[in-house]
Amino acid sequence: MKIETNLLAHPVATEVDVARWRNDFPILQETIGGKPLVYLDNAATTQKPQSVIAAEVEYYSHTNANVHRGVHTLSQHATDDYEAARGKIQRFINAASRVCQASVAHFTRAGNSRTPASTSSL
Repeated sequence: MKIETNLLAHPVATEVDVARWRNDFPILQETIGGKPLVYLDNAATTQKPQSVIAAEVEYYSHTNANVHRGVHTLSQHATDDYEAARGKIQRFINAASRVCQASVAHFTRAGNSRTPASTSSL
């Protein structure tokens, strides 16, 4: 098992990077006690960037229907959009197929689990 010894191997984010990232999240424009909001409770709720909020508004405004459960037009559109997203995720994580993907509750706990299958290559 290789252990990364150079903690500075990756570039450090600049103030410009942080400002640009913060601008993607509308809630981070809020202030608390006159200071910019800093949100560190991602285990409870992860804040969403504007692009996700816009996609959710689009979905609930024009497509809201069950995926893989109906034969009507809205359900078919929802299913097509869902499968297209799975295809994007497949390419992003370089999965062999869409079947390799899993969505789980408590993702951090699931990702940190040590089972014989997850540790066999260590």
